[in-house]
Amino acid sequence: MSDKQLLATWKRIIQAHGGTVDPTLTNRCTHLLCESQLSNMYAQIISVTGFVDSDRDDLKLMAYLAGAKYTGYLCHSNTILICKEPTGLKYEKAKEWRIPCVNAQWLCDILLGNFEALRQIQHSRYTVFNLQEPLAPNQHLVLNLLDAWRVPLKVSSELLMKLYILGGEVAESAQKCTHLIASKVTRTVKFLTAISIVKHIVTPDWLEECFKCQTFIEEQSYILRDAEAEVLFCFSLEESLKRAQAAPLFKGKYFYITPGICPSLSTMKSIVECAGGKVLSKQPSFRKLMEHKQNKMSTMQSSF
Repeated sequence: MSDKQLLATWKRIIQAHGGTVDPTLTNRCTHLLCESQLSNMYAQIISVTGFVDSDRDDLKLMAYLAGAKYTGYLCHSNTILICKEPTGLKYEKAKEWRIPCVNAQWLCDILLGNFEALRQIQHSRYTVFNLQEPLAPNQHLVLNLLDAWRVPLKVSSELLMKLYILGGEVAESAQKCTHLIASKVTRTVKFLTAISIVKHIVTPDWLEECFKCQTFIEEQSYILRDAEAEVLFCFSLEESLKRAQAAPLFKGKYFYITPGICPSLSTMKSIVECAGGKVLSKQPSFRKLMEHKQNKMSTMQSSF
């Protein structure tokens, strides 16, 4: 989706929900919609000390996502030093140059929307070091993200009964599905596996109408449309279904999934296999990888 199409979709969604879109930033604007937080708004130049390996990489990414600049060194132009503990050459120089020193919680809070932290660098919450879990998010700032896990999703027994009366069945796995009934696009295992298999993704209204007619009817008028999700994830659901039916996304591709992957191995395996891929049980050797690469190049050359 091009930038022009993306903006047009955003504008259509906002107006559909009663909002107004101004072509320029004025005092009457209540919200500023951005593709990302990357801007000069915060003008923060961040360096870190005491963090190594993945923790350092995480902080670099967090700084980038928050719209700040990261430097591996510390100089007079730095505005903040994020410390794991109050020791080391960087920390001493920051104190000498009067550069504020904070813990990683400061950046975590900003990334989760608490922009007051920008003006609270001296707050006791951000000046306590040697934390056991320095990158742990503030529970109060992520409550809305946890709601989906607190309330179980229940399928109406009445809806299931209507399906059974019509002669339909609830599939045990995505591989046996013909239809997926959903009210919106979600990044669940069921949705991500079914999108590669099913012929139709429809709203619950389709099943209700089928029951009224006492037969399975055409799906076209009940195809799931979720413009907000399509903008958010930059895809077209209709186009994705067409492509999946034309040719499986991972057909002819082999995957080795490393231990400790998140989501779990079983989840990733289901998603890959439903899209036509194969999951290897053992990590391939370097020789096998080179042989595969050579065979692939030979096949390409013979096709010309």
